[in-house]
Amino acid sequence: MKHIRSGSPYEGTIGFSRAVRTGERVLLSGTAPVPAPGLPLAEGAYEQMLRCGEIIRAALEQAGASLDHVVRTRMFVTHATDADAIGRAHRELFGTAAPAATMVVVAALLDPRWRVEVEAEAVLPVPARHDLARVARRWMDSLWRDRDVSAFDDLHTLDFADRSPAGRAPDRDSYRQSLRDFFVAFPDFTARVEDLVVDPEDSRVAVRWSATGTHRSDYLGIKPSHRAIRFAGIEILEVRGDRVSARWGEWDGQGLLAQLSSVLEK
Repeated sequence: MKHIRSGSPYEGTIGFSRAVRTGERVLLSGTAPVPAPGLPLAEGAYEQMLRCGEIIRAALEQAGASLDHVVRTRMFVTHATDADAIGRAHRELFGTAAPAATMVVVAALLDPRWRVEVEAEAVLPVPARHDLARVARRWMDSLWRDRDVSAFDDLHTLDFADRSPAGRAPDRDSYRQSLRDFFVAFPDFTARVEDLVVDPEDSRVAVRWSATGTHRSDYLGIKPSHRAIRFAGIEILEVRGDRVSARWGEWDGQGLLAQLSSVLEK
């Protein structure tokens, strides 16, 4: 589950998220026409509806979605006479998606100057098994077979999270640097996929892999042995679109330490 915030002061005082992504669904809170910092509140109902749409669009983009994925909107309006103007703005914003929509006249909104507030819900298409498998194999082949760290940005989302950071920061840059450091220690490291299991509902792929690499530089405080080391592990990849948005990794640490310890003993 991912919580998305827009920076609105109401999020802190009331205690809510602008949007919440759970699986392939993105639920957006009631969105008022709060202006961007330094700008005045839009006066007309049409302009306020467009501003609500801008805020919704930004939240959807953070969730990996777009206005085209919106399947449901609810508009709360304070003046029935604004229906045409708000409807026109709604069509401009969501016309391609043509979501199920409701417009309700209410007595008032939190700020008496607001003429409209909008809720929305979006659903992302569930990726096909073969699409998820393709992304996972590309990730394994590019990074762990070919050691192509230059492909990192094309393989990961901007908000990529390393869920098994092993003491390092769980962000993109730290994971990228850990790959560089590892490939210095094992410059001929080559992995192959042994098994691959796809979960389309959660957009995740489990990969069981094995690998070999020659110990050419310091690793885990152990001087280079120039010997071939065997590796094995499992990666669980969360996929969004054609990129990896998170990974969990478990390596055969005991087997690796046993091999490195044998080097120390000799």
